[in-house]
Amino acid sequence: MSRMRRVLRMITAPILSSVSRIRFGLMLHLRKRAPKLKWFLPEFWFELVDVCGLPTRWPEDLDLDFAPAPVRALAARGLWLEQERIVLDPRMVEALEAVLAGGRPG
Repeated sequence: MSRMRRVLRMITAPILSSVSRIRFGLMLHLRKRAPKLKWFLPEFWFELVDVCGLPTRWPEDLDLDFAPAPVRALAARGLWLEQERIVLDPRMVEALEAVLAGGRPG
């Protein structure tokens, strides 16, 4: 089993045991069911926004007060970032391992 697959399995196993299907981008909905849910924004995320950010129109009534500043800035700029760009980035494994070890996402 690859290193990435092991890390992802460690993270998702507790979630997948109680949730039949997970979709990225449903933070608001998931927070209602799991209030302790944390954001995961690896440092390279910020680089990807400038390189791969796509124009979009965020809902005007979307309350992002609870979101980290970079997410609010993304919305203010009218951009979004495909999850695939983040998940498939080769730096993801190290960022996930850092979080699991109690560190800051790299």
